[in-house]
Amino acid sequence: MFDYTSRPANIRKLNAVCKAFIAEIAPACERCENPDIHYYKVSANAGFGIHADEDFEIDMQYNYPSIANDLLCTKAFNRFVHDNWKYTRGFAGITLTILHEMGHWATYPHLSKRFDRVKALAKMYQENEKKNFSVYELQMYYMTHFEDERKATEWGMNWLADAQNRKTAKAFEKAFFKCWKGEE
Repeated sequence: MFDYTSRPANIRKLNAVCKAFIAEIAPACERCENPDIHYYKVSANAGFGIHADEDFEIDMQYNYPSIANDLLCTKAFNRFVHDNWKYTRGFAGITLTILHEMGHWATYPHLSKRFDRVKALAKMYQENEKKNFSVYELQMYYMTHFEDERKATEWGMNWLADAQNRKTAKAFEKAFFKCWKGEE
């Protein structure tokens, strides 16, 4: 398994690779024009951010260790994706995460007016108090009962359903890990 806690060897190249991949995804997401990618390091947490929507001033921040498959919530997300979309097996967490997050931008305008994230969180915590969810069960509840999370994941995995998009994603992963390891 890849060690996301190490420091990327070529940060500028890594950011360029991420930006190029997101630019490949952006045409499918009408709200993502000219995304800006930047590397950040806050104490021990390193990652990258994406700013892709000028109207809503949304920034997504990715902490590389949180994308690693050693966190229970990440394991749950990856398992959920792999179980529901068989063609996603073999793709790295970084790819699935980026696709899911881009899905938030793509699907945001299509959320029902009734969806209220604050109320959904309150309900999730009430259910957790009654049922004492495991971390996996809590993550599954979050991914399946929150309209925005469910739609974002579906959008991202539907993008990956296209054979050409899977080739693009595999090329991204190859370049991403080479940059990290300093092989380029």
